Amino acid sequence: VENYRFGATPTRQGSSLTVMTSDASHWGIRGSEDLGGGNRAYFKAESGFQADSGVLTTANQLFSREVYVGLSNPTLGSLQLGSQ
Repeated sequence: VENYRFGATPTRQGSSLTVMTSDASHWGIRGSEDLGGGNRAYFKAESGFQADSGVLTTANQLFSREVYVGLSNPTLGSLQLGSQ
């Protein structure tokens, strides 16, 4: 939510404007599972939407931001597949 205030001048009175922008709204799910021995599987799926209307930012594409799955090991590091 953004609020703008305009001061008065000799030829017009002051005013204000409040608008709701949706350039940073997103929701998603993520999780992980301990596979034992320090190994871990994880995922993330995130989608953008317009906060004022609820419409997805990318039409007909539910998870349009980050979507990936991965495996991690304390010795070998991580391997991720997907879109970031």
